[in-house]
Amino acid sequence: MHKPAAQMIQKRYGLKKVVFVAVILALASGSVATAAHYYNKYQKVKDPQVVAQGEAQDLAKKVDRLMSVPQNETPTIATVSDKEQLKGHALFANAENGDKVLIYATAKKAVLYRPSQDKVIEAAPLKSETSATQKK
Repeated sequence: MHKPAAQMIQKRYGLKKVVFVAVILALASGSVATAAHYYNKYQKVKDPQVVAQGEAQDLAKKVDRLMSVPQNETPTIATVSDKEQLKGHALFANAENGDKVLIYATAKKAVLYRPSQDKVIEAAPLKSETSATQKK
């Protein structure tokens, strides 16, 4: 009669060696999988324009849940870093540092969004320089 394969391996190599090799193989395959994951992340982050566009699309989706925004346009994103410099602008009357401004240039619309509260603070139409000077 033939002995089962596991018994043959255990007898020939010893249980400690088999366990050691299994652990090494598991660690190696885990390391390769982790390296592949982070390499893919690195490839995405390597191009800041791609990262910025992804952030803009993510923010637009969040804001779209709260109010209607243009669907055919990816907004330009700005972050409020010093609210004191923005005093006097109606859109920024209630702004806080860290708020995001979504600017839809084609639709001529701006939205002030607070990510920390997932809340639209203000929305306003954009006035272009040419239309402002034509009215004078």
